[in-house]
Amino acid sequence: YFREDFFSTDLKLLKADSVAVDQHLDFNTNVLKDGVNYTLLTDKRGAYSVVAFDTQSRESRVVSGHFKVKNWSVDYPKVDRDRLVFCSTEGKRGRGQDHVGIIDLLTGEGRMVDIEFKGLRPHDVTLLESTVIDGVIQVMVKVKENIYLVRLDMAGKELERQCLTENIAEQILSASVSKAGDNLFVTGTYAKREK
Repeated sequence: YFREDFFSTDLKLLKADSVAVDQHLDFNTNVLKDGVNYTLLTDKRGAYSVVAFDTQSRESRVVSGHFKVKNWSVDYPKVDRDRLVFCSTEGKRGRGQDHVGIIDLLTGEGRMVDIEFKGLRPHDVTLLESTVIDGVIQVMVKVKENIYLVRLDMAGKELERQCLTENIAEQILSASVSKAGDNLFVTGTYAKREK
């Protein structure tokens, strides 16, 4: 079972709720979006459950599924349009394969999306960060010395990719994408050495 307790601001218990989940699942992460707390429970064999606790109605619902991955991680989780989106590394970081994970929060259906570059092995492609802006998954991807912005729809289909470091001398160390008005912009850190 997974138990959630809902307290008032003066720490009085308002509601306790327990839901049945697989006994082998462990807490991984949670995301609060529009008054709903989404808790992701996972195991190393690819199984997962998402417990959604609505803080207004104080009701919980659970969806479950299984990815065909082992020893996976969850980084940069975001909830948008009834989907939980995150970066994932299968195996050890730096030697494993990176994926974009997408879980449908209504059905529990999940998929791992690979971002591939022709002629490169999967562990040569590193996902630096992912976010969702206006229903489009924005993934910052490091490929050798270059950084790409890869855009996916909410089903994981690639919409476009753009090399952001084609004409700059600095080496990008980290990067993330945001939106201001109608424009996307990239922020991050770089080293003052040539690529």
